Amino acid sequence: MSFYPPEVHCRFLAPKFAGRTCTANAAGTGASFKCGCFVRFSMSIDPKIKKILEATYTTNGCGYMAAAADAIAEELSGKILTELGSAGHDGILNAIAAIVGPYPETRQHCASAAAEAVAAAFGDFRAFLIEEFSGEQALLCTCFGVSEKTIEEYVEEHAVEEGLLFDATDDDGKVTNKTATDRLKAAKAEGADRDEIKALVHVVGLFKAETAAKKAGKDARLNLDQLTLKQYTQLGTADVQSLVIDDKWGDRIAGGVNAERAALIQKLVERLNVLGERYEQTVGDLDAEVESLSEKVAAHLAAMGIA
Repeated sequence: MSFYPPEVHCRFLAPKFAGRTCTANAAGTGASFKCGCFVRFSMSIDPKIKKILEATYTTNGCGYMAAAADAIAEELSGKILTELGSAGHDGILNAIAAIVGPYPETRQHCASAAAEAVAAAFGDFRAFLIEEFSGEQALLCTCFGVSEKTIEEYVEEHAVEEGLLFDATDDDGKVTNKTATDRLKAAKAEGADRDEIKALVHVVGLFKAETAAKKAGKDARLNLDQLTLKQYTQLGTADVQSLVIDDKWGDRIAGGVNAERAALIQKLVERLNVLGERYEQTVGDLDAEVESLSEKVAAHLAAMGIA
């Protein structure tokens, strides 16, 4: 008879999502001081559509912890982040209970560690998005719908030989705002092909939009800097301490402490497992085994006629 409930026992012996995700862009660790075990989730999430392509976990914990991690990995795989809503700690615990059944009070910390690891992984993904969404091009593209890449792609498509923008290229084969504007004037004057004029109008519009976007971005950044400097003069000592210590250093220190804690817990558990295996048999068990083996040896010697 198994020590675990049926669903927990099944997932412990045949986990579906145990392992590591090679293309992970989000990872998080949770640990429990009650049993000294940890669980780490790694996820591959599509940044564009926010879909969890793969969710896996590793753990040195018991069957309850492994089953909780396996259940939540199954629940998350293939989901769009917006579909999860505000899946906080309690929501994750409810999802685990719905899949593998309610945990006894003495094992709630196993499910909590899994929920903590998932929350940490989502936080890691948010940090990944913030890091990816940087630079002027990302800002322009999102706010104004145009960037240098937008123009480059359109020009590459139409500035080929016999293309609609071929006559707007310069000596280096490039299309600029000036060459496109000049060619547009000439094309209208000579009654050029309607599609060429349409393409020229479009690319000139892109150049103008890019210029306006860059100016707006520069003005907005300057305005933000001015507002920030103005706000700094209104900060008190407590505000500065909160910004510098809590927000800047606090998260980094807490993350380092949690990582070190998880590593130490893992080493401690591994050492305890080694000691447990080494001293699994008592002296009485060893004496009984020696006595049994001695009797067998004596019996074999007697059968061979050796006193």
